[in-house]
Amino acid sequence: MQHAAEIRGAIDFMEQNLREEILAEDVARAVNFSTSHFHAIFHRATGCTVKEHLRKRRLSAAAIDLALSRRSILDIAVEYRFDSQEAFTRAFKRRYGITPGLFRRNRAHAAVAPRLGIYAPAADRLLRREAPAPAAAAPCDRQERRLLLSGVPRVGFALGADRCPEDIPFPACMAAALRFLGEEYPWLPLEAHGRIWRLNYANVHMLGATGMAFGLLWRPGWQQDNVDMMFLADPREIIDRAFRAAGYRYEIIAKTGEAEVDEATYREQVRTSLRRGRPVLAFGLIGPPECCLITGYDEDGDVVMGWNFFASEPAWRQEVTCEPTGEFRRRDWVRSTHSLVIIGDRCDPGFDLRETLAWALHVARTPSVMGRHAGFAAYDAWATHILDDDAFPADDAAVLTQRHEVHFTESGNLAECRAWAGQFLRYLAPSVPAVTEELLAAGDCYTAEHDLMWQMWEITGEPRQAHLRFASRDVRRRTAALIGKARQLDERAAGYLEQALSRLR
Repeated sequence: MQHAAEIRGAIDFMEQNLREEILAEDVARAVNFSTSHFHAIFHRATGCTVKEHLRKRRLSAAAIDLALSRRSILDIAVEYRFDSQEAFTRAFKRRYGITPGLFRRNRAHAAVAPRLGIYAPAADRLLRREAPAPAAAAPCDRQERRLLLSGVPRVGFALGADRCPEDIPFPACMAAALRFLGEEYPWLPLEAHGRIWRLNYANVHMLGATGMAFGLLWRPGWQQDNVDMMFLADPREIIDRAFRAAGYRYEIIAKTGEAEVDEATYREQVRTSLRRGRPVLAFGLIGPPECCLITGYDEDGDVVMGWNFFASEPAWRQEVTCEPTGEFRRRDWVRSTHSLVIIGDRCDPGFDLRETLAWALHVARTPSVMGRHAGFAAYDAWATHILDDDAFPADDAAVLTQRHEVHFTESGNLAECRAWAGQFLRYLAPSVPAVTEELLAAGDCYTAEHDLMWQMWEITGEPRQAHLRFASRDVRRRTAALIGKARQLDERAAGYLEQALSRLR
């Protein structure tokens, strides 16, 4: 189908401006079409007008706000461009068969259709099965040598002032790829620290389905890769669970050890996938062997482009240049890439709540994985290392800095994983009445665990001096006590999950 890139661009433009006053001509202008021509191609592709699409998407977004925030119905109505609360109530009842007030009281948000849900069949044809139009890639006369997918969401440690953190590379990359492919995940409003944030539920879903949201690891010694959550189990298990939950087939391409064969295979796999309009997940490429996204190639594959968590960090910055649109450019990339994951065709999603909860409990209660302390045992190992005075020489600033960096990364990882574990369970809870209470109770434990990490950071104070304060035994003792409390909350949450499992049998 022609104009796939333009329709995708229009959808993105409207999604970014749901709270603004925009007209069909504004959307047409954003993708460089005349209004009349754009009306025709948009209606043909989606089955609705721009005005209808905006109304339905605003109602969906408003419904999520109703379910997950404490803001007044009037404030929500005004924010989503309704003239009055009465007009909003009439539109909402026509759409969902229930008033906004009853919807909020009944916690009915599990039924809300997120982005693209209003025209899923058309969107499926347009955005999943058709190859990208030339406008989404390079000019036609260079297409064999260069192709860059436009609109693949960026991943990284700093994503914008109102975006919730997505600091675990693999689920973040999966979420970005799935959104680019047109998958239906909402953006959830989240009230925290005196403001409203946007939470990417695609990332939350991947964290929950893989078990990463419920995990903790600690390697003996003060190791920089303590937080590599791909080692909660065999990494192939983590990848498989993510793709089954997303509803996609996949293929892992590993190196053979023969340099020429690997070079040819990797280049061809990347070019083929990108020509099909699908970004490639790669482990390594720049920095640590974490996941990143390849979204383009140049010079017939000598150079790849994309998004990587570490591309802008000083230690690896000299290895890369950047596209005008921000993507990294990396030459000699096969040598530093450990493996590729190729996104295949759609299949039936394999997400099952009971099996997911059982996996979460397995992750939480397994004491050792691949030479790492895991689950509850990782809390104990972390606290024990912190209380080891010999590991904190007062006269060695470099060692103290390294110790604090490892600790800070571990606590940040735990804070994010448990915060999104709580959101994952809260989002699922209303759709499973038999275990709603247990899932909400577990979610509250995980949220409280996240809050303990903020208390921990307050103990060390101002960031530039935190490593020096962390050397103090009193500070470390208080920190270890908070780790102990976090462990207790984790155990309590696991108990609620076990109760839920027993009720689902």
